[in-house]
This record gives sequence, C-alpha cells and structure tokens, in this order.
Amino acid sequence: MKKGIALILAILLCLSLLAGCGSNAAKIDLTDYMNVLFRGKDGEGTARADFDYSGFEKAVMAAAGDGDSILQKLVQFESALDITVSPEKGLKNGDEVTLAAVYGKEAAKALGVTIGSVSKTVTVEGLSGASGAPAGQNGGTASTGNLVPGGSEEPREPGVVQLDPFDPAVWDKEDGIEIRYSGASPFGWLETVSHLPDDDPLTHVYYRFSEQQKVHEGDKVIVTAYLTGVSSDEYALKSTECEYVVGPVPHYLVTVDELKTDTVAAMKSQVESAANTFAAGTLEFQDKSGWTGFYNGEIITVNRCAAGDTVHAVRCQDGYISALLFPCALNVTVEEPDWMDDPQTYEYELLILCAVDGLVVDRNGDVDFNRPELVQKGIPELEEQMLQDQLTWYSNSGLETEKLPG
Repeated sequence: MKKGIALILAILLCLSLLAGCGSNAAKIDLTDYMNVLFRGKDGEGTARADFDYSGFEKAVMAAAGDGDSILQKLVQFESALDITVSPEKGLKNGDEVTLAAVYGKEAAKALGVTIGSVSKTVTVEGLSGASGAPAGQNGGTASTGNLVPGGSEEPREPGVVQLDPFDPAVWDKEDGIEIRYSGASPFGWLETVSHLPDDDPLTHVYYRFSEQQKVHEGDKVIVTAYLTGVSSDEYALKSTECEYVVGPVPHYLVTVDELKTDTVAAMKSQVESAANTFAAGTLEFQDKSGWTGFYNGEIITVNRCAAGDTVHAVRCQDGYISALLFPCALNVTVEEPDWMDDPQTYEYELLILCAVDGLVVDRNGDVDFNRPELVQKGIPELEEQMLQDQLTWYSNSGLETEKLPG
C-alpha cells in the first residue's frame, strides 16, 4: 500500500491548471441574441423582449463543446436568464427602448465562456395608426393586414380570400402547421413549423404564442395569427386567436416514482459497471486519514459490488431532479506483488457515488438518462461528507433521500 502519491498527483494537477490560466475563454455577447417585438398604434405601442435561445446554445456549444454535460449547464444558465425591455408601453415611432439581460454569474462561469455585452438600445419603428399587428424584430416592419388580434372582421371588397389560420385539417398537424415543443419542461419552448406547400396561402400567416419560453405541460397559451407579406385586399383572416393546451411533452424528472423498474435496473447495472471498472484500474479512495492509493502492481479483486435501492436526489430550485447520486457498495481485496518486501493483503469496504443526470421523461413516460459518472469514492463512514462535497457542484439545490421503485 502506498500513501502520499495522491498528494503528489494533486500538486501536479494544480500546476497544470495554473499553467493554463492564461488561456482566454470564448466571449459571447448576449446582445447578439436579444430581440424586441413592437406592436400596436403609434403613441400606444408596446414592446416585448425576446431571446434567440437556439442561436445562443449553438454558439456556446461551438465554443465549449456539445457533450451531455454542457447541455445541463445550458439549462441552468437559461433558467436564471432574464431579458427585459424598458420602457415597454406608450411607445411611438422614433422612441428608444433598452434591452437588458440579467444572468447568474456562477452559471455563466460553469459554461466555460465569457459573457460580453448585456444591453443595447433599439429604435421603435413599424407602429401604425390602424393595426395592432406586430412590427418586425429590432424595429423592422412587417406587412400584417388590418385585423386587430381578437377583433371582428371589417367589411371586405368582393374577391378577398378568407383564410382560416386554425383550420382543423392542417392546424396542429405534423403534415400541416405543426406546433413543435422543443427541449423539456420546465425549459421547453413552442414554435410553429409549416409543412404546407410554398404556394399555400396559409404560408402567409404568422403565429405568436402568449407564452413561448419555459412553458410547462398543461399550460394554456393564446395563439394569435397575423397576415404577413400580403395585401389586405387579397386575403383576410376568419379568426385571429385560439387557445392551445401544452402537452403531453417531455419533462425533466420530478419524482423517482416516474422511474420504471426496467429503467432502475439499467441505471443500477451501469453504476455497478462503472464501479467495477474503477476498482479494476488504479484504485484510489478516501479514508478517515486522507487519500489511499495503489499504483505498484497490486492485485485487486472485487468480491462484491452492488448499487443500492436508496439514492440521493439532487433537486434544484425549479423543482425538478437534476441528478441522482447512486451509492454503490464494494468489497475489495488488495494483494501486494511478490517482489515487494513482506507483501501484505488488505481488504476494504468501499462506497462509490455515481451521478446519473440528464433525466428526461418522454411523452410515453420512459426516462432517458446520461451514462453514470463516478464522482466520489471512499469508505462507507464518509458517506455524508461525500454527499455534501458533491452537492457543492450543484448550485441552488438540495439533497433528498429516496427509495427507488421496483
């Protein structure tokens, strides 16, 4: 048995990290992804802040990688992100509004990128005296017809084509106008995707959701339809609003009771495989006096390896379970090689903590998860200390001890 080598390795690791401190993280300006939508009459206009989450995520993954771990960090960053616009009411063309972002500093640090500019000024344009329809993003105008959302139709000249933007034959259909939910609740977002032919008049309809970001299963949102890019002398809308109920949609795990027995079995099997792989390699773990390691050709035999039926759920402030910490009990025998003076044999009871994250429940109730990652290793007496050490990796979260189903 050799002690103290772990300390040397830790010092070398610190030196290598210090050597890399001069490297510059990629800089991302939040203003590149911040937009504002204007609507209403000149002098009575309103502004609504928007954020291009998809574009931002692509930029972060291009700079920091696109593995499973970065996805979890993006979720934590975006959950703390807030985009505001001021002023937001009583606007007229030519006014200026300020877009500003507030974000979590620790969540940004975890992404491995540097956040640049967080505010910008936009000039109000596109408000009219006759239409409550929206102007374009960042002040660009859009042709929207002359219907006020929720209002009744005005008399039309003969020849005006009446369009039903919520025609049951195409509305909320995968081969028509699809309502697509991306991500997982509570951080999913809604959008419409048209699968209609380019010459279909309904391709001139623009849809806006009253709530588009961070919508949950069961939420009721109002969808408003507008005409874009065509004259009101050509087309008119039969209606401009409808109610849409979100769901069922994928969501992050809320309770361990959502786990099916076969999913639990798969998790435990992968945890045990990770623990066995660890023990068969360079065995290093924490005991009451510090770290103990074996590096000189010792023969390590795993006599027992079993993931427990009780886990520690890491629950974040948004209510979902961001990770499950699986305790895995091992009994190992360590035999020093014959070439050592007075070779000894040791037996240890070990406790390995494996983190399973990315826990998403799909529309069918099945749970997808990331491959377990070994995060803590020591003797069973140190379980509480290991749990608290691991919890420091999850901001604004707490631990709950849960019995697995099955």
